[in-house]
Amino acid sequence: MHNHRIAVGLGLAGLLLAGVPTMSAAARRPPGPKVKKLSLTPRRLPGSGGTAFVKVSVTGNAVNFVRAQAQVAGGSGGSIITLTGSGRTYQGSVPVPGNFRSTTATATIYVFVTSGPDGTISQATVGSIRLDPYDSSQPPPPPPLD
Repeated sequence: MHNHRIAVGLGLAGLLLAGVPTMSAAARRPPGPKVKKLSLTPRRLPGSGGTAFVKVSVTGNAVNFVRAQAQVAGGSGGSIITLTGSGRTYQGSVPVPGNFRSTTATATIYVFVTSGPDGTISQATVGSIRLDPYDSSQPPPPPPLD
C-alpha cells in the first residue's frame, strides 16, 4: 500500500513540475531592431522603373547590416542593396524593377536588418512607389541585376 502512495506522490510531483511555465528561447531573446522611415523618394516612377532613394532610422543592439529591396506587386524583385550609414541612420539608392503590365502597379520597399551574433534578420516595410503602366512604344527596361 505504501508503494502505491509513493507512486501517486511522484506522479503528482511530476504533474506539478510539468505545469511550471518556462521561458522559451524566443522569450529570452531581446526584441529585434526597429526600422523607421525617414524618407522615400520619388513616390512615382515611369513604367520602365528606376531608382528610389530610401533613408531609415534603425534602433536596436548589434546591427550588422541594413539592406533594402523593391518588390513589384505580382512581378519581380529588384536587386538587394546594402544601405550605408553611421549611428542609427542608413540610406541608399534602391533599384526599382519595371512594370510590364498595362495598368499601374505598386513597388513596395523592404528593409532587412541583420543583427546579433546569430545573424537574426528582421524585415520592415518602408513604403511604396507607384509605377506607371508599361509603355509599349518605348524599349523594354533592362532586366534586374542579380
